[in-house]
Amino acid sequence: MDTSLIIDAYHRQVSSDPSSASLYLECLKSIGMLRGGQDWEIIEQAIQVAYAEGKYTADDVEAAYNYFHLSRKDASITEDDIIGKYYAYLGSISQGDQVVEAARHLWRIGHSRGSERIMAVSEDRE
Repeated sequence: MDTSLIIDAYHRQVSSDPSSASLYLECLKSIGMLRGGQDWEIIEQAIQVAYAEGKYTADDVEAAYNYFHLSRKDASITEDDIIGKYYAYLGSISQGDQVVEAARHLWRIGHSRGSERIMAVSEDRE
């Protein structure tokens, strides 16, 4: 199958079932890695566009929790715990790219939890 058709199929799936967008993005990444070469380069461009649109995979959410040394599986973690870890982390880093990266990870956690408060902190709206 042509790479452009794979990317088109990804977009169609996301538009018809947005609640499963993270699964479809994960599948697109897997297909790209399996195909490799120029196909991977083309698919990676589509993946970067998806990231720029705020889409992410389940692995990305797991990485976001790990970034702050938290466990996604720990049901006792509260919004205050997550936000506290974020602010503690900000206090230990220099400004610049690290702050942007930390905010991106926090936003993914907030979005995956459906927490407007966490997303607001990540966007510096609180």
